[in-house]
Amino acid sequence: MRIVLDIECNGLHNPTRIWVIVCKDLDDGSYHIFRDVTKSPEKERFNEFYKHCSVIIGHNLIGYD
Repeated sequence: MRIVLDIECNGLHNPTRIWVIVCKDLDDGSYHIFRDVTKSPEKERFNEFYKHCSVIIGHNLIGYD
């Protein structure tokens, strides 16, 4: 699966909470949304999803916004 991923957190420097991760599957156009990822079981659900991704394109992941 090839995805585009965007992450929203509670801060730019040393965030402590991931509010949401949104992934768009480039192959079928579907969206996968993970809310409050710092908590289980959502964290495990994202980790399992992530294992099946062959290509990950991040929106501002290097220069995190």
